[in-house]
Amino acid sequence: MRAALYWLWARRPPWPVAALAGTAGFYALFGSPTPDVLGPKEAILALGLLLAVGPAGARAAIAPLPDEPRPAPLWLGAGRALLLYGLGAGLLMAVFCANAPVPMVRDVVAFCLLLLPVFFLTHASAAPTAAWPWIAGAACVVGLVFAMRTLGLAPGLAASHLFYLANAPTVLFTALLLGATGARLLFCAGGPWALLLASALLLAALLPAAAIAVNLQRASVGALLAVGFLVAVAQGLARPRRLLVVALVLALAAAALLPLALRVLAELTQKTQEVGLNNRGEELAAVWEAIAAHPATLLFGMGWGGMFQDPAVGGVSVNFTHALLSSALLKLGLVGLALVALYIGALAAVLARMAPRAPGLALALAAPLLIDTFLYAAYKSFDFGLVLTLIPLSAAYVSTNRARAPGGGP
Repeated sequence: MRAALYWLWARRPPWPVAALAGTAGFYALFGSPTPDVLGPKEAILALGLLLAVGPAGARAAIAPLPDEPRPAPLWLGAGRALLLYGLGAGLLMAVFCANAPVPMVRDVVAFCLLLLPVFFLTHASAAPTAAWPWIAGAACVVGLVFAMRTLGLAPGLAASHLFYLANAPTVLFTALLLGATGARLLFCAGGPWALLLASALLLAALLPAAAIAVNLQRASVGALLAVGFLVAVAQGLARPRRLLVVALVLALAAAALLPLALRVLAELTQKTQEVGLNNRGEELAAVWEAIAAHPATLLFGMGWGGMFQDPAVGGVSVNFTHALLSSALLKLGLVGLALVALYIGALAAVLARMAPRAPGLALALAAPLLIDTFLYAAYKSFDFGLVLTLIPLSAAYVSTNRARAPGGGP
């Protein structure tokens, strides 16, 4: 017992990492990506995030650190510029457009979550090897618990469908990371324990995958199928001798899940016939019409809390869009859109450079990044900030722990 306690103590995370992981755990059990009201639970989450970031994180988000590499990574420079611009122009335009205070506060909170990697940089870069397992593990806990709540497998924690738990980026990330890691172990398994671990990871990945399928998240289902195919082909080509055995196992599993898969496919087809692309093009046109009415709003947006009539929700006046880029255009104008695109594009470039070393991990992070940038409204959630934080942290971890990185290459 004493040895086990010593082992845990020796591997304890730095305090900011522990605070962020603990906040994620509370969020998994009691939170939701887009709460209707800001109550006590949200106050606890905000306190946890403030403790995780701390004064050092706040300073690092604004100005370069003395020991920071020169030049700073592009994503970091773009994030700092976006932070200063968003807090300045976003608030000024909110006053200019006389926006309501509650939507304004919600937008500012979502904006700060979007820039969580910038705030958490100093803590993550100090010890990426110690930080990555805890932050990635916390993200997977959120994904698994959200999936269980969605499927009604967590008594007392089940949530209304309006909580959109299955939309959370951590749910897709968890399904892809556990699935890719399990598939790699399945192909590489050198003994019964490795095979047992691979089976456990693949079974665990089915939970978030099932939550996504049950909620008919078309883009996420497509990402699951595409990444699964790529991982299977890559591992099969690298280890052709294992391909026959693994293919037999997967065929048996597919046969068992075939009735459910056919049902989900039929419902996805019906949804596509009924709603098409959910008026995303019309939504973007409505955003452009709203900001183009005045040169100031065209350049700088309608500010935090800005509203527009959204055809994607039946023409109701709302203060959000269903994609990060269109939301940036609405709230921060053309200047803000350019900064957000640079920030997200630079993070995507980090993933592209990491992909040859850890393709499974890179794909698990890339899928929610792309989907919430272009298609889903989950970019406003704590989950999205957590996934973004994992991108530079994963790159640093993989560069120093390539042999142990989950989702690594063949």
